[in-house]
Amino acid sequence: MITIQYTARRCLGGLARATVLACALASAGVLAGTVTLDALTTGDFRWRDVHANVYATAYSSSYEYGDGTVTLTFSDIAPTFRGRLTAVGLKPNFAYQMKIVSEDPTWSGFESIGYSGRWWREHWDETIQPNGAWVTTQSDWDAFNNQPPNTSLNDDNYDAAKDVLDPSSPTGNEYKYTSYLMFDYFVTDENGDATVDFDMAASYHVLWREDQRTPTDKDGPSIVNEFMGGDTNPAYGAFMPWSLVRVFGEWEREFNGQPVLPNGVYQCKFFLTEESFHEMWSPYYYTDAGSWAHAMSKDIQFTIDSSMTVPTLSEWGMLALIGLLGGAAARRRARHATRS
Repeated sequence: MITIQYTARRCLGGLARATVLACALASAGVLAGTVTLDALTTGDFRWRDVHANVYATAYSSSYEYGDGTVTLTFSDIAPTFRGRLTAVGLKPNFAYQMKIVSEDPTWSGFESIGYSGRWWREHWDETIQPNGAWVTTQSDWDAFNNQPPNTSLNDDNYDAAKDVLDPSSPTGNEYKYTSYLMFDYFVTDENGDATVDFDMAASYHVLWREDQRTPTDKDGPSIVNEFMGGDTNPAYGAFMPWSLVRVFGEWEREFNGQPVLPNGVYQCKFFLTEESFHEMWSPYYYTDAGSWAHAMSKDIQFTIDSSMTVPTLSEWGMLALIGLLGGAAARRRARHATRS
């Protein structure tokens, strides 16, 4: 364990205690820099807000995720995946999923993410011209999306088929898998902004509004979004009536206070995904409802180490304040000693 005393010798002498603390934490690998997510431009995007209000044609025909900015700060190494997401200029009054995704079985942590979250399966179809393609059929969908929560059926289906061979495919296997884990969610304000402090403690399946589904005690907390109505927001361009919705995460797996991810190094992508609320299907059939399109992403890497005791983001601020106060007190004592 790297101590503050050791780290202080490597830092410039005479620093305030808060700076020494930050240097120590950085040397210990528990602080990471801030990354900016990359905007994605293709997908079946949603053009309705969380209330199912339709955005103005001028807005939906011009808005791109490159118009917004999302930054992600997270711990390099911690007992769980934790950090802060800051979003500016996303779609207003809109629900987003936060997830980590591994697209390659050679990436570190690929199976741990799937066993803690979900699997997506494609199979190789060599008859698709000109050179064959990976596709998802109804059988692939049924194998991983029509199973009860918190059961071994998804994992059993993955284990049974992951090594089935197909010499005609690029990988030599019949199936191609993606592992992913939705661990948090948020709803933007009327400007499309949000700040989320996250501390991975859950595995979710999808999001619902409470008018669609009644949450259980195992589901995630409900987020309230109040639409005030009016016609001043350019995303709407017309009067919309007042409404209030509550959005929650449907649970996927239960951990009972245990870490969601086991110890290890995780090489993956962070995805911000639009929530579509199943509104492209009955009883809604909204053509502009979208289909869980990815909005932004970034390659990341972090380490889970359950033996560490790392402060939360709010505790970082308290520790820094204590350090600054302690440094100021030390300087006062030094000045007093000099005068004496």
